[in-house]
Amino acid sequence: MATTVTKEEEERQARANKWAQEGTQPEGRSKRKVLVVHGAGLCMRGKAQIEKFGTLTLADYERHILHYAEQHHLDIEFFQSNSEGSVIDRLYAAHDDGDVDGAIINPGGAIYFIHMIISD
Repeated sequence: MATTVTKEEEERQARANKWAQEGTQPEGRSKRKVLVVHGAGLCMRGKAQIEKFGTLTLADYERHILHYAEQHHLDIEFFQSNSEGSVIDRLYAAHDDGDVDGAIINPGGAIYFIHMIISD
């Protein structure tokens, strides 16, 4: 299945390729920005099913991520929701606004939304 690419998407990709080749950053930013999305149930880490998932809380995981990000000169934005629709909305907004350079998804208990964000 072929995907239609808009002129705006082509321009965004061209900018990203330029930054990657030159080792430069997006205008107005000193670091690359990554959106880390935590899905359903991850707010309960360290609070429920400790015998299965351990004692680390979501805040603990985020501290580890921030430590890694500092070492690699990245800005991180965290987003967590138990609503799959909110997760999809945030990912689409990040794409449309171009306010992040990449996203990492920790889907947690997500069941359905993954099909809505995967594209060819």
